[in-house]
Amino acid sequence: MPPVGDSPLIRLLGEVSVLVQGKPVSAGTPKQACVLACLAWTPGTPVDTDTIIERVWDGDAPTNPRNTLSPYVTRLRSLLSDTGATITGKSGTYTLNIADTDVDVHAMRAWATQARGLAATDPARAVALLRAALGLWRGRPLSRVDCRWADSISVAVEPEHVEVWTQLFEVELSRDNHARVIGELSEVVADNPVNENLIGQYLVALYRCGRGIEALECYRQARQRLRDEFGVDPSPRLADIQRRILADDRDLLSARTDVAAEVAVPRQLPAAPAGIIGRDTLINAADAAVARDHDTVAFVGPGGAGKTALALTWAHKLSARFTDGQLFADLRGFSGTEPAPPARVLTGFLRALGVPASRLPAGESELSALFRATVAGRRILIVLDNAVGPRQLRPLLPGDDGCLTVATSRDNLSGLDRVHAITVAELSSADSQRVLAETLGARPGPVAATLIARLAEQCGNLPLALRLAASQLSGGSDHELSELVDDLDSGDRLATLSYPEDSPGGVAAAIETSYKVLAPGPRHLFRLLGLHPSGTADVEALAAMADADLAETERILSTLAAAHLVEPTGDGRWGMHDLVAEYASRLDAPDREAALKRGLDWYLAAVLAAENASGGGQVATRTPEVAAPVPTFADPDAALAWLDSRYPTLVSAVSFADDAGFPEHAIGIAGSLTDYCYNGGRVEDWVHLLRVALSAARRLGDPVVINRMHVLLGSGYRRLNRSDIAIDHYRQAMDAARQARDTYRQAVTGFARAYVHRDHGEYEQARIACEAAIPHLREHGDVRTEANLFTDLALLAILRGDYPEATRLNDTARRLAEEYRLRSVMPYVIEYSGRILYRQGRLDEAAAAFASVLSGFGEVGEYGAALIASQLAVVQSRLGHVDAARARHLTALSATADPSTPDDDRAAVLSDSGLSFRLAGQPEQALEHHREALFVAERGGIPYQQARAHHGLCLAFRALSDTDRAEEHWREALDIHTRLGTAEATEPGHPMY
Repeated sequence: MPPVGDSPLIRLLGEVSVLVQGKPVSAGTPKQACVLACLAWTPGTPVDTDTIIERVWDGDAPTNPRNTLSPYVTRLRSLLSDTGATITGKSGTYTLNIADTDVDVHAMRAWATQARGLAATDPARAVALLRAALGLWRGRPLSRVDCRWADSISVAVEPEHVEVWTQLFEVELSRDNHARVIGELSEVVADNPVNENLIGQYLVALYRCGRGIEALECYRQARQRLRDEFGVDPSPRLADIQRRILADDRDLLSARTDVAAEVAVPRQLPAAPAGIIGRDTLINAADAAVARDHDTVAFVGPGGAGKTALALTWAHKLSARFTDGQLFADLRGFSGTEPAPPARVLTGFLRALGVPASRLPAGESELSALFRATVAGRRILIVLDNAVGPRQLRPLLPGDDGCLTVATSRDNLSGLDRVHAITVAELSSADSQRVLAETLGARPGPVAATLIARLAEQCGNLPLALRLAASQLSGGSDHELSELVDDLDSGDRLATLSYPEDSPGGVAAAIETSYKVLAPGPRHLFRLLGLHPSGTADVEALAAMADADLAETERILSTLAAAHLVEPTGDGRWGMHDLVAEYASRLDAPDREAALKRGLDWYLAAVLAAENASGGGQVATRTPEVAAPVPTFADPDAALAWLDSRYPTLVSAVSFADDAGFPEHAIGIAGSLTDYCYNGGRVEDWVHLLRVALSAARRLGDPVVINRMHVLLGSGYRRLNRSDIAIDHYRQAMDAARQARDTYRQAVTGFARAYVHRDHGEYEQARIACEAAIPHLREHGDVRTEANLFTDLALLAILRGDYPEATRLNDTARRLAEEYRLRSVMPYVIEYSGRILYRQGRLDEAAAAFASVLSGFGEVGEYGAALIASQLAVVQSRLGHVDAARARHLTALSATADPSTPDDDRAAVLSDSGLSFRLAGQPEQALEHHREALFVAERGGIPYQQARAHHGLCLAFRALSDTDRAEEHWREALDIHTRLGTAEATEPGHPMY
């Protein structure tokens, strides 16, 4: 057991094995061992199955690799069952749940890092840690695993093993323990005959042991080998050790002597940019990464996000810590020209570090090795700007933890180990406005501040776009700002946000350089994203548009995300920055029409599924066949949550479909949102969608479809208190139904018109219209509309006081709803049961009915729930539950305060709350609510609610002992009730009052 704690559980440094009850147990077959190694290489981090399959089978996987992979995972879980480690699977990934130091390779690294920090203060402890780290090495890493990935791991880890030896010898030599380690040094140098650090240590140890002649011979052999194999002479540091041995430098015998020769100290860092704004959080994150011993920090993000400015600002902040200098290279990864070859960059770095040109090898790998050897043991800050990806960066990274590398890239650099990536996105709106305001100089006045806010929005808060916009403002006057804002609003944003013609570049150029490096598959999907109707797209919709497999689409989206051209927005959706979306929309998509149809087909199928699951679905629309999976929903709440999240996309899709020449989709999506919008208080939006759908229907020329849109528009305008417009739409709907000679649609139109009759107190006309529709609905098999019709007939019976008939009609609606699972009808059935019970004086039963609607039917929406809550509050007031009633009234009043609330509903809620205030002994507040109810009811021409308000005022004035006014309002109420034929006309002591 090492002195630093328990032995690591997973062993990769040699044959892959697991420590079970203190004994090593093989991880199984080579492929099974490779699966464990894949997971242990990044413990605690999900590894997607595609990555595992690629590594295990080297791109030559069996027909169904997931079926083959699964048993390996099962056997590994069994093997780990007694160790405390677990393997969990989620969303196409597997995770090995253990600490980093439970894996030997990570423990080796951790202990070596600890030792480095202790070398000066506690060298004995440092030696113990380093020897424990070396004791983990059992041979070639992943020795029985035969695949390219295992080979790459071995190649990467073996130099780390040598570095731990180098670190150990350094500490031991600093303690004058040269005699103790000279044998080990001899063996390690024999295995690594061109490692100049080790050779230098061996020379010093030999000299201190009195074996100077052997030391000189060792140097001669090393020099010859370097010349023969690499065509270079030994480094200045190694040559200096040989010179001092030849001179018999007695200081070399002292452990305190610095044996390193002086080397060049480069200062290549470009000037820091002017103070950047809004990046404190990212700088703090970078500081934290360094504090956690990360030796490479990468700022990644889209073009124009300000990554270079941020990297240079942070590098200057840290530069004083790196006493051995700074190196900088523009890697030109996304510059529109050929990326800088790593070999050329390494040559420049090595020359800056004092390596003579004559010692520079020709090959990239040799240059990389020489670079790592040259910076070993030194504190150097390296800034690598604009990297194209991991392959370009990997040879440029030093192997020594004393150095810090700062990189920038549009790639997420996920292929690099030990890199802490920090995403640099657009600025916040407030910070963007600060950038513009500070660029303009003077503190902006109110007009300029408003224009600056708009300008920042037009620039998408992207730093490059902000700089380009600011560069076009010479003085920042209100007029100049207004002109630029107008240009961006009405013109070509991407053209405006560019450099002058003699200085090509700008936002479009920044996006284009990211687009051009993509492979054909990602390019194609990027173009399809440009066709999508909104800023966020469901992955299934994109798969449908691309006519591709879902997994393949997700893989390509991940590639686009790695290039920072798209980003996941959650819940299976992907989005683009609006300037990127504008660029994408201008690209040609070869199969544009077919792709659009497939995408709109998917959204129509999805919204129909959601509306059906939530109990809605007003328009009979054929569900299109789509290859991509359509969402399924466990319950109505899940369907409503999906509609909530996709609503902006669906709204955009309606207008988009109509403009793009797909009228059936515009009609289908708009109609399918009927219940969702109607019950959810989005009636103005719904009317807008229906007007678009009506325009599409007229282009189709189908009178039945035109009838449907007019009927729905009539319902929408009625809900918006525009009964005049509603009646006109019902008239046009009837004309279209007659043109089609469709008696069913005539019946539905008459039934819809009955709502306006009821609002205006024309109860008999409403009843006749409803009853006339019944046989046509039954003939057509429209059970849902028939059930709704019976609830309306029940309400008419309630109003005239015929409670047995109301119960019979409501029970008919209940039977249909239960038999045909019409969930959207049930809330009304139960509500009307509550109304009947209330009027019969059965208050407890009425309260239970109203409460059951609130608790069991989330699909009524916040607005519908508020109307039920208002009725429940009235019952609670009569039962003496004043506090509970007050809370519900406040909710109902708030939910119906919007000007778009139907006058009928608003007046009813106001009268309900007025009644409760009076019962609570607050007649003054009751008066206020009844007066407002009367105003609203008269404005909307709703006679029944006018009568309710008058009666409420009568009772409130009576409570205030104002009998004259009470009598006046009572007569007004009685006259209206008599004219309407409602129950209150013959039941002066009616419980509603």
